[in-house]
Amino acid sequence: MVTGAASGIGLEVARRLANSGAAVVLLDADEERGHKAAATLTSEKGEALFLPVDVSNPDDVECTVAQAVERFGRLDLAFNGAGIYPSPRPFHDTDRDTWRRTLEINVLGLVWCLQAQVRVMLATGGGAIVNAASGAGLRGSPLTSPYVAAKHAVVGITRTAAMEYARQNIRINAVAPGLIETPMTLRLSQEQLAERIAKSSMGRFGTSTEVAAIVTFLLSDEASFVNGTTYTVDGGGGPV
Repeated sequence: MVTGAASGIGLEVARRLANSGAAVVLLDADEERGHKAAATLTSEKGEALFLPVDVSNPDDVECTVAQAVERFGRLDLAFNGAGIYPSPRPFHDTDRDTWRRTLEINVLGLVWCLQAQVRVMLATGGGAIVNAASGAGLRGSPLTSPYVAAKHAVVGITRTAAMEYARQNIRINAVAPGLIETPMTLRLSQEQLAERIAKSSMGRFGTSTEVAAIVTFLLSDEASFVNGTTYTVDGGGGPV
């Protein structure tokens, strides 16, 4: 199961899982892109199902996870990649609606998905989950206070949940991308993009494929003793 699967990192994770032979459930609010992605993955490698979901609505999440389990019988792997990146604003000038919406999707949306996934995995013997944090979840980042707060929360939730369910055979980790070329980051102006690239350690964007490689490693049996950690994928540091 992959949330935020219609584009960017989520789509690349879904593609890698499909390529490995998994039946993949793609979840996203963008129905047009989601159906197209599922059709492409099905034609390429196997079975992929798209289900529209608003992760900020817990009832919607529970219903969607139930549909996925009804279709495939169980849930073994999950990547929680759904999220939004608000427009940069000074802390004192960031409006209440931006704070609420960012936390509703990036924090509570993750919580609702993670709770539903853990309940299913507890009933079927375990599994592995990776949550999308960010370099902004490990340090400060000016002009993006709601996003920074949300991603710090993701790191803390990941660590705590991983400790709670490790002995029930559920591993939970996070990935913290830096400057990655995705539809979300490409909404920045050319000037903002150039400035961030200039400040990055490797002088370039990372790619969704590079992040997806780490996510699928963390979901695999090769990472069987990796739990409660946050892997950075940021080229050695720089803006987020």
